[in-house]
Amino acid sequence: MFAGIVSWSDPTTADIKSSASQLALALPFITPFLFSPNMIYSQYTSPQRIDVGTWANGNMTLVLAANLNYANESLDLVGIPGVPGKGWHVKQILNSSGTVVDGSTILFQPVGSGAFILSSSNSPTSTSKPSRATIVLPLTPCFAVNIIFTIVTLARSFY
Repeated sequence: MFAGIVSWSDPTTADIKSSASQLALALPFITPFLFSPNMIYSQYTSPQRIDVGTWANGNMTLVLAANLNYANESLDLVGIPGVPGKGWHVKQILNSSGTVVDGSTILFQPVGSGAFILSSSNSPTSTSKPSRATIVLPLTPCFAVNIIFTIVTLARSFY
């Protein structure tokens, strides 16, 4: 599998900056999961070819998922390795054409991806905005898949 980075020049189009800002705002939520020594990592590829990585610490789980198809697909989070049973809250922290529709099912547009934090019913995820500076990175739906794969590939090298 190939993962990479595509550069772009600034000034650029508003849609690229908007997508890049989405990723920049999600990174402060993602990085504590990726670099904590207490996380348990799992990888799963669904029969529908949706690549899923999870990082769990008991009461919270980060889910990064990317649709590898050029067609709409759905993914039920229940039963995926690393995802706790039912009774959790879902907070979507990155939406690049992947949307939670009923609390456990994600609908993906072609090559869509998303990042989600699941927390137990007793410990809802924080809704406060991160207080870090915004990092502007290029992000389109296809590039979002590359970013998710890059993050997963880097994280796998630590496990």
